[in-house]
Amino acid sequence: MTLLLGILFLFISVGGGAAAPVERTIAIVNGELLFLSDLQRQKTFLSLLEIDEPLPMGDLVARKLLNMEAHRFLREGPSPDEVDASFIRIQGMMTPGRFKEALDETGLVVATLKELVTEHLWIKKFIAERITAFVFVSPKEIEQYRQDHPTLFLSISEEEVPLYIQKILIQEKSMESLKGYVIRLRAKGQIQINMDHTAP
Repeated sequence: MTLLLGILFLFISVGGGAAAPVERTIAIVNGELLFLSDLQRQKTFLSLLEIDEPLPMGDLVARKLLNMEAHRFLREGPSPDEVDASFIRIQGMMTPGRFKEALDETGLVVATLKELVTEHLWIKKFIAERITAFVFVSPKEIEQYRQDHPTLFLSISEEEVPLYIQKILIQEKSMESLKGYVIRLRAKGQIQINMDHTAP
């Protein structure tokens, strides 16, 4: 049934019964459709939120699987203030003219863009609470990293070095844990790929 709906969404009757392409289904994840427009919206807007906090969100299937997990396990999502802050960040990275063009190009309005940002923050919160929160970095690991990278911290004060290294190692371990988590979700999920869905 889901596949049939996906095919039906590809075309819409125009005039005397002629069909025109409207949307392209690129994947079906646990019964939910992912469209080519989802990829375009991610590239245009959500990629801006990943500049200083890189997350493996280029894969739309991974995004959808993590979003489902977030809604399944988290008791509450991002606050309105958090959504507004991320929305303002996106606006600030574009000129007003380019921002309007981007909305038009992706078929979004302010309200639907905020919905997109909200779902992104659900994922981010899930990663923070269910993945990163369980990462442990020992003093021995910090010291070993420092010995392996002796020139990396020359411009950082002595007292700041351990915290700086800890942040690096937490991020590295979090990404590794997240990759493994997504692999397990893929293995047990019902996923149909219709075309390449990864953002470069």
